[in-house]
Amino acid sequence: RCLSDWSSDVCSFRSAPKALIDVTVDSGSSNTGSLTIPKGYIFLSNQIDNQAYNFVTIEDNTVSKTGNNFVFNDLNIYEGKFVTYNFTHTQSSNPKQLFEIPEQNIDTSTLTVSVRPSKSNSEVSVYTQAQDVLVVTSTSEVYYLQEGQNGNYQIYFGDDVLGKKLPDGAYVTLNYLTTNGPIANGANNFVATGAVSGYTNIVVDSVNKASGGSVRETVDQIKYAAPLNFLSQNRAVTKNDYIKLIQQK
Repeated sequence: RCLSDWSSDVCSFRSAPKALIDVTVDSGSSNTGSLTIPKGYIFLSNQIDNQAYNFVTIEDNTVSKTGNNFVFNDLNIYEGKFVTYNFTHTQSSNPKQLFEIPEQNIDTSTLTVSVRPSKSNSEVSVYTQAQDVLVVTSTSEVYYLQEGQNGNYQIYFGDDVLGKKLPDGAYVTLNYLTTNGPIANGANNFVATGAVSGYTNIVVDSVNKASGGSVRETVDQIKYAAPLNFLSQNRAVTKNDYIKLIQQK
């Protein structure tokens, strides 16, 4: 289900539907200040086929007060729920530094990978997904993503040549969004599900209904995309190069 071309992997990915909303929080006073809608805050959609869907923010969003209100314009929200998965690396039992993510319905664009030298060490490094090994060095804090034979995603780390190697005992935290995919496309008319920093007078206005949710690519789609990915080598010269780069983004 994946093909590596030494610059990136072609895998089958699921995408979460995304909606755009405006949120107004009435503070009840004109005192100056700021307010943050935190990552993971949940909005509930209208029902589609008798099913409402949770949409969440995937990052912190902060605004300053305007009059009595905190106004969040064009706030992106995504269908699904956040999951956190932790593991400790043991070099003797896992020399390849290969770790399987237990869920399949992941929007991998939301995956964040954080590494601490040990569980008791509070120093955190955020690793990024390697997209082009030509710019990866021995000290690059990167991870690689692939799909296992059972359909679950796997991540692995560098070897101190192509990326920094995990220290023995490293504590790794994965945070990602699991999503229902296209069945939540069209969700709209969202409502807030709880207070924001104690404020409960919250009005949500829809700007764009949910769209863009998709299932994983089929084998035939991967067979089509993989050669384009290999041929382009991150260049944009021919029409097909642009097709592949647009799909990646």
